[in-house]
Amino acid sequence: MHRNIKPKIVFSKIYDPWFNLALEEAILNSINKGEIFLYIWQNDKTVIIGKNQNPWKECNITTLKRNGGKIARRITGGGAVYHDLGNVNFSFLVDKEQYDQTKQFNLILNAIKKLGINAELSGRNDIIANGRKFSGNAFYVDEHVGLHHGTILVNTDISRMIRYLNVSKEKIISKGIDSVKARVVNLKDIKPEITVEAIINRLIEEFKNVYGNNIEIVDPIAFNIEKFYEKHSSWEWIYGETPDFNISFSKRFIWGEIEFNLQLEKGKIVKSYVYSDAIETQVIEKINLAIKDLDFNFDTINESLRKIDIDADGKELINNIIDWLSNINI
Repeated sequence: MHRNIKPKIVFSKIYDPWFNLALEEAILNSINKGEIFLYIWQNDKTVIIGKNQNPWKECNITTLKRNGGKIARRITGGGAVYHDLGNVNFSFLVDKEQYDQTKQFNLILNAIKKLGINAELSGRNDIIANGRKFSGNAFYVDEHVGLHHGTILVNTDISRMIRYLNVSKEKIISKGIDSVKARVVNLKDIKPEITVEAIINRLIEEFKNVYGNNIEIVDPIAFNIEKFYEKHSSWEWIYGETPDFNISFSKRFIWGEIEFNLQLEKGKIVKSYVYSDAIETQVIEKINLAIKDLDFNFDTINESLRKIDIDADGKELINNIIDWLSNINI
């Protein structure tokens, strides 16, 4: 059953998000046929934003830095998250042929259930217990490899999470909740005796149950992370260029929020930044490319958006945006 699978575990004891995200990307770029890595890591006092998010909008950067925290940007889509040592991060880094999101989610669910907590999947990327979220997940898949990573809130400082994250009123309204505090839960609040160590050990045991006992433990020093660390710690990657925009407009849809920031010269879009917490990162990137250098005219923009080559999920997202832009008043 496990003959052609090569399961491996990497455990980081460094709490620096730039190091850990660099190591994650280095592992992803090293994967050979049949390899499946479980990578377990933690960050301290960190806000990690999705690939296409606006850091100034998502995070209270000044307060975070004043308190010794860091901001980082991951390569997957989705929303901003807060990490501290009461949170455990897991990553499945997998040869494309072995990538199975259902199997990976079930591994996490079974690990938590065996600790006495009734966990269940909610929507496309959340895991909940007692109706409240304790794990958010995000994904990256190309023609060779797949990445599925997520958080597990064990004993995170929720008050710091609220202090550092800027959650839009539109998002709170769309989720039908009163506050972040009402939406998330630490597993320790459900089962007081649970610990970070217990979660990590259970994840490892469940990984063995699913992929076999012949597990190789790989030291992080086996990976060359230098160029990836340089990327993840750079201003360009985290913040990007931030020109003064002439015009900005945004809207929240069922799949997430999208924000257009445009710099215009003589009626033409000379610079564009399209931010979103949608998990379809490639679609957002294609939108950004499609509108650059166009005349600032919504008919022209929509015509260009219709020509984007994407799958069915992406097409629905594009159609939602076109419908909105067709009726927008600016």
